[in-house]
Amino acid sequence: MAEVKQQQQEEVVKRQVLSEDTAQILLEKAISLHKNLKYEKALSELNKCLKLKGDLQEALNLKATLQTGALDFKEALETANKISDYTNQYYIAIADNYSRDLQENGLLSLEAFLNLLDEIQNDQMLEEQGDFERFKNRISKQLFKQLTYSTFSKYPADQRLKILEEIIAISNPQCGDDYLKITQTERALEITLENDSEINNLDVLFGLPISKLSLKNTGVEVISALIQSPLQHLDLTNTKVHDLTVLAHLPLVSLDLSGTPVTDLSPIMKSPIKSLALGSTKITPLEQVNIFPYLEKLILPAEIYKGADKSTLEPRIKVIQK
Repeated sequence: MAEVKQQQQEEVVKRQVLSEDTAQILLEKAISLHKNLKYEKALSELNKCLKLKGDLQEALNLKATLQTGALDFKEALETANKISDYTNQYYIAIADNYSRDLQENGLLSLEAFLNLLDEIQNDQMLEEQGDFERFKNRISKQLFKQLTYSTFSKYPADQRLKILEEIIAISNPQCGDDYLKITQTERALEITLENDSEINNLDVLFGLPISKLSLKNTGVEVISALIQSPLQHLDLTNTKVHDLTVLAHLPLVSLDLSGTPVTDLSPIMKSPIKSLALGSTKITPLEQVNIFPYLEKLILPAEIYKGADKSTLEPRIKVIQK
């Protein structure tokens, strides 16, 4: 009997270890999904993780963060109350302050949403003096990204325009009228966001119906947020953009790469581009632009391209040097 009992205890221990190992694997998967902005999938993995190990604090913190970012304040409060240390106070405070402003559609009123964004942005500016300040600084960055990338997209188009203006202003307090201009046409947006080297995150633009976008003289390097935009005109002058893969299937008509380090045009060679301005890094050989089926105008930096380069171009392509 003693031997059977010992075997049963060993089996229990093995199952516990297996559950803990599996829970950790699920947590790591959730963290990866969260970093890649796949919030709903991350939450799903966390729920599986917490079924196996319900008191895993890192999982509870991430779950509370995801629920807060999705404006699910009731659920976030329930999760926060399971967190055993002081970090739960951050989620509890947000839930207490904003749950009363939730509307029937599950979204905050426009004013409350903007206030929440402003509050979280201020938390990002906290000097890292103590553990709680460091925690708020880290979590607020995650929340701000989720709110401006995922939750923001759930608002009606007219409210998204106002939110977009405020988000850019909150994120870049130095921007004024000369830096940001948003025009709403019947079906699309035209956005000018220029002359600020601190601007480098376009997440807020994801999924927006943008037909014309200028990012001239900004610190933008990654443009993956534009992948679903119906962009026809894009100005990347003097940005750090070097990879054009995301533009491959966009209906671009004009593209300005002046002053960029772009050297590979292959991702956009089947695009309906009619006007193309090349960057400060020489494209070799230049005749590859003949592949663009609709190209009519090619703008070249005069100091880089010489007459011999232009002679290889098809007659339909008008060359302008500047």
